[in-house]
Amino acid sequence: LDALAWARDAENLALSQYRGGIVTYLTVVSAQTTALANARTAAILRGRRFVNAVALIRSLGGGWESPFQTAVPDAEQRPVAQ
Repeated sequence: LDALAWARDAENLALSQYRGGIVTYLTVVSAQTTALANARTAAILRGRRFVNAVALIRSLGGGWESPFQTAVPDAEQRPVAQ
């Protein structure tokens, strides 16, 4: 996540420099592209971490049972409307 923070700082710096007339807008767009790529990578890694955590819990014999789950009767057990 440090790379994401640094990229956002670079983006803000580039925007400030652009407003001050020091750099072109291409520099701002380049910094924004880098920040967006880092944000996407961070989101992908976060998702993979969650998936791997669930896989680890399942492989260790754990599972998920919600106390709020209700059983849905099979089609054969449902009352037939007449």
